[in-house]
Amino acid sequence: MAILEALSGGEELRAYHIACYARLKWVELAKDLESLVALGLVEKKSTKSGVLYSITQSGKSTLEKYRSVEEVFKQSLKTDISQIKVK
Repeated sequence: MAILEALSGGEELRAYHIACYARLKWVELAKDLESLVALGLVEKKSTKSGVLYSITQSGKSTLEKYRSVEEVFKQSLKTDISQIKVK
């Protein structure tokens, strides 16, 4: 999800900038980017200045769903922790 987060601002980014934001090694990033492109979550565009990546509408939707699920888990953890009684 870190790659989608990096691209969520709507800008087209080079792989280097995505790697910095997502804190991924180049090998991991390259593999993950290709998977996300194949799934239609990220668009890859070749330009004269290099390859740029951007998030697709499907990628935005997937990221929003992930954030919703993540929030439910966070709320669940807060509730569970608050119910623990210390003796």
